[in-house]
Amino acid sequence: MKILYLAKLVPWDPRAWGGDEHSFMLSSYIAKMGHEAIFVNNSLHSNHYAKPQSGWQPCKLPYVTYRGRPFYPKAEDLRKLLEETKPDLVHHFSTMGYHFEKQRNGIPSICSLWSDRMQVAGVKSKWKFVLRGKPFRSWAAHCEQVSAKRADCVTTTSRANAESLKENYDLSSVIAIPRGLDTEEFTPHCKPQKIILVPCRLEHEKGVQGVIQVFDQLSPDYPDWKLQIAGEGPAEKNLKSLARQTDKIQFLGRVPSPGMPSLYSRSSIIVLNSTYEPFGAVVTEAGSCARPVIATCHGGPSEIIENGRTGILIDPDNPRTLRKALIILLQDESKAHKMGKRARDHIVKNYSWVAEAKAYATLYEEIANQ
Repeated sequence: MKILYLAKLVPWDPRAWGGDEHSFMLSSYIAKMGHEAIFVNNSLHSNHYAKPQSGWQPCKLPYVTYRGRPFYPKAEDLRKLLEETKPDLVHHFSTMGYHFEKQRNGIPSICSLWSDRMQVAGVKSKWKFVLRGKPFRSWAAHCEQVSAKRADCVTTTSRANAESLKENYDLSSVIAIPRGLDTEEFTPHCKPQKIILVPCRLEHEKGVQGVIQVFDQLSPDYPDWKLQIAGEGPAEKNLKSLARQTDKIQFLGRVPSPGMPSLYSRSSIIVLNSTYEPFGAVVTEAGSCARPVIATCHGGPSEIIENGRTGILIDPDNPRTLRKALIILLQDESKAHKMGKRARDHIVKNYSWVAEAKAYATLYEEIANQ
């Protein structure tokens, strides 16, 4: 089967984030299964960096962009590519299928929405973004909704996000297929240090300010521990201002994907205090590195973590739950170690790129043969 993927960027593009890596890895593993994968993207100069792989072909197209961010392939260039390649199915992500779904001419399609941007931002209408001074997000939500409603099938990464998307985007059905990862790459690299790690984009919805405040309260009782924050984003300046009174809080900036396994391994506890997580790749990555995660109970993490056994779920709206969870693991490092080991076993058994690719390959056959 020939699948054409309408993606945004390759993982090594400096503008890329977790969802771009997800789309890329899925297409790669589909090709490894013997299918032909054409990976359409808008990375500026990076297609030639891709390692040669049988059945996998990168293809750069001109995209409609906003402030340097690709939205979707330009209509005429996409039309020509579809005529040349004649795919059996098109799999598009986020906003990338907007023009395709208007001109697909009977080609079966799947739309994958890795996140529900309205749920993450806590709004019930995409036009509320305009009122918040974020027209980019409003238009993106509109493009996603159009792409999803016209596709033959819509998928996401968790049951929680599927329900959220159905409500916010007015969709009748959304299929949940968990995101995979390379458990050989994400494996314990070294002995953990007394470090609490918060790896995320630095924006209000990620709740980093709450972690800083709780850590500041607990720090006098645990003077050997440090808090490290890995990421960048619009809230960075305010967060640094909040943390400036202590030298035990370190901002690492954005850490490229190849550096994350070592970063997880050096840490003893990982915290994800978001108001909502569509899936929670941090949970599977850190767990695969045998590190316990304290994570939000809202969204995907509640489907990954066995609460109290492989990690701890908290309510981001109640700082006492984060404080209690941290004290449990800070007071008993052996418990944290055992929890991390169980997390590793759980992730290796239940999450992998191969498992995700097999699920999508089955779905491709079903959609193409309808």
